[in-house]
Amino acid sequence: MSTSSGVYHAEGGGTPKGVDNDGFQIWVNVPASEKLKDPRYGTVPPEKLPLVDMSNNTHARVLAGEFNVSSDKKVSGSFRSVQPVLIVDFEIKQNGFISFAVPEIMNNCLIYLNYHFAL
Repeated sequence: MSTSSGVYHAEGGGTPKGVDNDGFQIWVNVPASEKLKDPRYGTVPPEKLPLVDMSNNTHARVLAGEFNVSSDKKVSGSFRSVQPVLIVDFEIKQNGFISFAVPEIMNNCLIYLNYHFAL
């Protein structure tokens, strides 16, 4: 979703009473030149998001941006943003591990759900 010039937004309208729904939102500031444009919204079903086997008991689901899987392989996510972002959902199974580079020009944020890890 890009709110741009404004959009009416409400949480949880489609979830039946008593049903828990896990999720989170990531808000990205956009350049001033984009702030007054028409709002945009889109959804992508999970099966349409690129899933990459990273070996080492790890998979990467690329949501947005261009992910450098290796020196000769890049995968682009289905979500589009006017601001450069890289959003990757890693599934790291027991005894799995992952190592990857983030472009120096990007701010970084790591969100983990369930389990523990070491950096």
